[in-house]
Parts: sequence; C-alpha cells; structure tokens
Amino acid sequence: MRAALAELVGDGVRAGEFTTEDPLKAVLHILVAVDGLGAHTSQRRRTAGRPLHR
Repeated sequence: MRAALAELVGDGVRAGEFTTEDPLKAVLHILVAVDGLGAHTSQRRRTAGRPLHR
C-alpha cells in the first residue's frame, strides 16, 4: 500500500497537482493520519452509550 500511494503522490507531483520534496515522507504522514482517524473511530464505537469517565 505504501509503494502504491508513493507512486500516486509522485504522479501528482509530476503533474503539478501538488508539491513535496519527499513523496515517501508525505505518504507516511498521510498513513499516520489515516491510522489515527481509524483508532479514534474505533475508540468512539467501543465507548458509545457509556458515560464519560471524569
């Protein structure tokens, strides 16, 4: 997945859609953000309907 996304980012850079000096670094940032959103969503599902701890 990382390689495919890096290729996609590289294609976008070459096409002038966006800029980055390091496509792989940009990909890693994207994947970390997506992973964080997934973790956040999972946590919210597990705690849905339960009172917040204070």
